Amino acid sequence: MPAIRLAARLAAAFAITAAIGAAPASARTPPAAHCLDAREVREVFQSAPGTLALLQSDGRRFRVDLAGGCPDIDGDTRTRMLAADGWMCGAGNEYVAVDQTLCPVAAVAPITAAEYAGHARGSRTGPDGSTTLATVVVKGEERRGFAASHSYCFSPRHVRGWSEDPRGLVVEVNPNRSGGNRYYRVELLRSCPHLAGPVEVAFRSGPGIGVICGNPGDDIRVTSTGRPADFVMTGSDRLQVLGARSGCPIRAVYPMD
Repeated sequence: MPAIRLAARLAAAFAITAAIGAAPASARTPPAAHCLDAREVREVFQSAPGTLALLQSDGRRFRVDLAGGCPDIDGDTRTRMLAADGWMCGAGNEYVAVDQTLCPVAAVAPITAAEYAGHARGSRTGPDGSTTLATVVVKGEERRGFAASHSYCFSPRHVRGWSEDPRGLVVEVNPNRSGGNRYYRVELLRSCPHLAGPVEVAFRSGPGIGVICGNPGDDIRVTSTGRPADFVMTGSDRLQVLGARSGCPIRAVYPMD
């Protein structure tokens, strides 16, 4: 069974064990800059048996490497993070406990939004290359339906604008509908010259889930070139139109810090 788990179930499964008398989370100072505050974990991905990626409520992202593989973590397991005062630093005597199995923590390190998105995508891909639905994040009271994680997905419905640069695209979204994120980096698999100039585009979800996460099949397509009706296409123009119809594949999506 691949390590594919929905982050809401992961986050719900994690129970934090800390020493009695620890300071409230709002007044806590980490013992070192790279330490993870287990009490503030909001989202968890298990991208490999020995690798976890975690998001704190303050937006900081971490990779936790375990000393050896750990059982799959899901909503059906009793999973705890065991560390003195709730701080996980990779300094020894720290564990992720899955039911009755103790998985020693070997290292903890802050990671970028791009790296975190990579772990999120990796957690959804099985040995056969299959991909599950996008991650579900549940906060507050339970609601019907699912919402993709804003950590590595955005909804085309909330896009306000976009621009092209040498690294791909920068997409502006409604932050109130995107977990507080206003800009997302969209990395493309290849150069897409048909995106240059005054064009209108549409984002298409490969799995048909309505959000763009860098899933296989996610792409961006030109819907209108903005050229006058009597414009005469050259051979190069025709190639660009063909490219626009086939779409420009998206490799990765993540918030811009």
